[in-house]
Amino acid sequence: MNLQARIDRFLATHQVAEVYARRVNHFYTKYLTSLGLADVVFTDHDTHHLVDRDGNRYLDLVAGYGACYWGRAEFVRDAARQALELRMPSLVQFSHSVLGAMLAEALVSYAAGDFDRVFFTNGGAESTDYALKMARMVTGRPRMVCFTMGYHGLTLGALGVNGSVKHQKMFGVDGPALVLPLNDAEALTDAFRRHGREIAGVIVEPVIARTGDVASADFMRVARALCDRHGALLICDEIKTGFGRTGKPFCYQWSGVVPDIITVAKGLSGGVSAVGAVLSREHVYRKVFDSIEKIAVYSSTFKENHVAMAVGLAVLDAFDRHPGIYDHVQAAESLVRQQLETTAGSPVSYTIGGRGLVLTIGASSAVRSNVVRALVDKVEGDAIPGILCRRLFAEHRILVSLPNRFGASVAVIPALDLPHEELGRFTTALRTVAGEMATESNWRTLREVVADARAVL
Repeated sequence: MNLQARIDRFLATHQVAEVYARRVNHFYTKYLTSLGLADVVFTDHDTHHLVDRDGNRYLDLVAGYGACYWGRAEFVRDAARQALELRMPSLVQFSHSVLGAMLAEALVSYAAGDFDRVFFTNGGAESTDYALKMARMVTGRPRMVCFTMGYHGLTLGALGVNGSVKHQKMFGVDGPALVLPLNDAEALTDAFRRHGREIAGVIVEPVIARTGDVASADFMRVARALCDRHGALLICDEIKTGFGRTGKPFCYQWSGVVPDIITVAKGLSGGVSAVGAVLSREHVYRKVFDSIEKIAVYSSTFKENHVAMAVGLAVLDAFDRHPGIYDHVQAAESLVRQQLETTAGSPVSYTIGGRGLVLTIGASSAVRSNVVRALVDKVEGDAIPGILCRRLFAEHRILVSLPNRFGASVAVIPALDLPHEELGRFTTALRTVAGEMATESNWRTLREVVADARAVL
């Protein structure tokens, strides 16, 4: 099969959006339409840009929902190619995985002694599921503590600790987990006081990517103390924040608190192959695997396949080659904050959440005459940011996203090594578009909102 030739024939004879809507998910096509992306087909790329079939280049600040930590890097693609060309067979199952052992060693070394054991998965949600199973196995308890608007994946187990109760109710998994406000130490203490004998663990995103809320060091210390006192496990979801995205190898390191388990995925993949892992401390492992029969309930067919392990090794090797990447990420955050938070005299004020290069940016108009925008901001929080995303794409060829269509903000999760001047290009474009939207007539704002509503309804 000549795959490129087959793709070219398909593009010449089909409308991708029409086929996708008809055969896969028409609501996703509606969503892309609202962002101005439904008819755009990307056929090429460089490290930090996407190229459509007309040759237009777009700055990519989505980076595969944060999976392309080194951009769409050739060295990661090369690792995948080398893995496919190995004579050594993959997925033998009844054999130790050589590449799995190599990547496990590399991960434990990268974690600098905080963790001892690694269990590989096929992605973030599966990592969450395995971490939840471990917490139940270790403690013999059924309940978890999670946090409002937290996100840990969309499998049934992960939905059970989803911080959106509305989504839990869709699938009947609401109730067992205790959903608390982040950084509310009193609420967490009270939950353990009332339910301590039922709580298996606390699962927290150090940065809640949907909202930009950051778990404070004081709160993490309280969570650690409560888990220790009540025999529960502290689990940090580092799926989006791990591997340097917040300016340290792992985000929990900002607090000085070491959890019992961390879940990882996105950054380990290089944006090429689905892969995840659960890193645990030795005392957790010993309680989880206290008999040989347990290996039957902690398994996955594809978890140590050659391509996944090879790209994971390539990603971790890149940190050794670029030891200054953590400083680069911290400087990138400072640049965005400096350019957006110091906008005296601007018709728009900006609120920035998150840490490092997992950021949320809210734009609030100071112009009172645009009553339509003020009303829409209040009633439908993500409509105006959706229009902002569409204009950034259409007018400036910059791809950003909404943080899972939650909250009045846009999400910025680019490659870690994105040049600072590209971030400067983004902040300039954002100020331009947000300023225009703030001062436009009520009539134009209303037309845009109506068009957006028609696209998704």
